[in-house]
Amino acid sequence: MTDDEIQTKLTELERRVHALEAGQGILGSAATAANNKQLSLREFLNQKKPTTANDRGLTIAYYNETIKDYGCFNAEDIKAGFRDARIPAPKNPNDVINKNIAKGYMMDAEQSKAGKKAWVLTGTGLEAVEKGFAKGVK
Repeated sequence: MTDDEIQTKLTELERRVHALEAGQGILGSAATAANNKQLSLREFLNQKKPTTANDRGLTIAYYNETIKDYGCFNAEDIKAGFRDARIPAPKNPNDVINKNIAKGYMMDAEQSKAGKKAWVLTGTGLEAVEKGFAKGVK
């Protein structure tokens, strides 16, 4: 197995473990303690407080991967997330994705989704969202 294959598998395992922990309320971000109810995308965005369209796109991708358990996401998923959260979508969701790729937060998925190019979050992207985007938090 090559280093790239190992890194890809490790990232996927981290995502799956994180999704399992979130679903069980261990991390406290995916479910309320009282009734284990899944957070809506809007509630999740309110918790993480992303300030830019790029950060919101990253947070939507995180939500889709970890809470909704998408194996990967495409530009349509990001655009739909903005709509679901009732936030004006960027004119070019691919630009949001490309800027997050440049930061090392997203990478190409091994497969396409609905016949379109797809991406997954990197470990760095997962950590960026988990830390939140409030001022002074790095």
